[in-house]
Amino acid sequence: NVGEWLGEERMMEGCGFVGGWARGVSGRGVVRAVRRCEMVVATVEVSNRGRKARMGGGQSGSVGDDGSGGAVKAGVVVLPAPVRARKRKARRGGKRVRRAKAAAAVRVGADGKKGRESGGGVDDEHERYETAREETFAVINAILKQHSDDVRSQRKNNNKAVPPMPPSASARALHESSNEVKAVSMGQRMIDARSLTTRNPDGSQDSSSGGKNSGQLIEVLEFLRGLGLSIEDCGRLVKRRPQLVRLNVPRSAQPYIDFLKTGPLSLNDEQVRRAVRTAPQLFAYKVSMFASRIDFLTSVVGLRPEDLAVAVSKRPHLLWMDLTRAQVVVDWLSAELGLADGELAMIVKVSPMVMLDSQMQLFSTLDWIRNELGLSETEDLHRFIMRFPKVFGFRTETSLQRRVDYFREELQLPQETIARIALECPVALEKSVDSDLKSCVDELLAWQVVSDSKELAQLLHEAPKLFYTRFVNRLRFLNDEVKLDTAQLKAVVSAFPSTLVLSVERTLQPKWQFLTRTYCGTTRDLMKAPHFFSASLERVLLPRFAFMCTKSRRPSLPELVNGTDAEFCEKVARCDLQEYEAFEQNGSWVLVYAPVL
Repeated sequence: NVGEWLGEERMMEGCGFVGGWARGVSGRGVVRAVRRCEMVVATVEVSNRGRKARMGGGQSGSVGDDGSGGAVKAGVVVLPAPVRARKRKARRGGKRVRRAKAAAAVRVGADGKKGRESGGGVDDEHERYETAREETFAVINAILKQHSDDVRSQRKNNNKAVPPMPPSASARALHESSNEVKAVSMGQRMIDARSLTTRNPDGSQDSSSGGKNSGQLIEVLEFLRGLGLSIEDCGRLVKRRPQLVRLNVPRSAQPYIDFLKTGPLSLNDEQVRRAVRTAPQLFAYKVSMFASRIDFLTSVVGLRPEDLAVAVSKRPHLLWMDLTRAQVVVDWLSAELGLADGELAMIVKVSPMVMLDSQMQLFSTLDWIRNELGLSETEDLHRFIMRFPKVFGFRTETSLQRRVDYFREELQLPQETIARIALECPVALEKSVDSDLKSCVDELLAWQVVSDSKELAQLLHEAPKLFYTRFVNRLRFLNDEVKLDTAQLKAVVSAFPSTLVLSVERTLQPKWQFLTRTYCGTTRDLMKAPHFFSASLERVLLPRFAFMCTKSRRPSLPELVNGTDAEFCEKVARCDLQEYEAFEQNGSWVLVYAPVL
């Protein structure tokens, strides 16, 4: 319990120290830093007795104390020397180990007996620790909330910055000891000059800017704004990469921008902005190392100059990637997927992250595709990767797995249907479950196209692109223009599910005009051949009907639609196939339909 260890007064001084070193950081940032680091409470293993002690060592520990409880330096718990010595001896082996184990067994038995007699034990100790921990964080949260409220109220009254709480002598001593460990928050990183040294384009370290005033920050912000970045982008970049505030502009920064805009990359302004926004650590690497990576991407991977610019703007990390690991990835992917020339370049252009992943990560992704999507064959796997290379940019076990679980558990789709959706409409794997996939299924149920999971599975198996198409427009056309009721609409969709993915302007409406104007049919004729919209207008409907007009016969709609050309000639036209093919190739039948066309 920090209240027992420090006392209320010293804990207030510690919070004053937090406000002292975080000059320039908002009160909300101080709260985030304290809560994230959790520097005030820790659980450590202080001995080999199997007993855990609270930070500070219970009754005997204190700041800087070498007692049995351990010491605390800037949020790091250090075991005292006697404990470390006992641990070294225990690791040496031999008789000491056996004697230590025997003594420990005796102590454990005695402690357990004592705990049972007193009604306490490990469970009570753990409960007391959890209670003390909750009380400690409640006190700290109350202190920080009160300080934040005071700051907010004073700023509202006089619109002036409120100075932080002055640190006491003990807080200053703790602040000096914190320089011995790595900074743990953005505020410490921005104050510690050692973490803000920058690299010149030639590779030399530049720390001379540590003594400059705040005018350099203005220069850096003006430089970023000159690239076309917004104020919000500049704030996010400085937060992600505090070293940017010490960037020497333009001597250290401009060579990187010139390299991106000229030479083999030739990025435009939008691509440069995207590269800097994606990887602000770009300015920390040598410009000379970029050329070898560009040569690898062009010669080994096979990226064209325009594709190279797209890949680098998406993932600038390619400019300092590990070439040895990248070569392993190229060889493994080519062998695993059977990639042809130029296919690897297509994958890297869409998903450049593949060059930065390890072979184990890529193997895990392909293994997930085989097991969860059911694409075990190399041909199916290759086809899926080429149609959806963005799969390497997803976390398959989390984001994509949620879509697959929705297909399998909620929609009860069989594995064959899931595999067909992945091959024919892989974009469904990146659709939102709540706003896209569920709304699609709800529309089908609302229009009464399907009534149960079995009919839904059959419909999605035949027309997997429903998740990518606005099929409601097709349903409205069939309902308003064709005048189909609910039962007739379901019959037409069941006979040919792809009706819902055909274009209204290019396919459905011209065929309906042929049926009503040329063939002089009605909805009743359509219901005799509900798969009517599956027949091609130019290769089936028009030439066959024109050929039957030369025979002075009007066939029924099923006779006009069903079967191949050979079956049509044998069963309907009763002529030789060569005669019909000659009539079709002549093309004079097109003049009959000039008004319709």
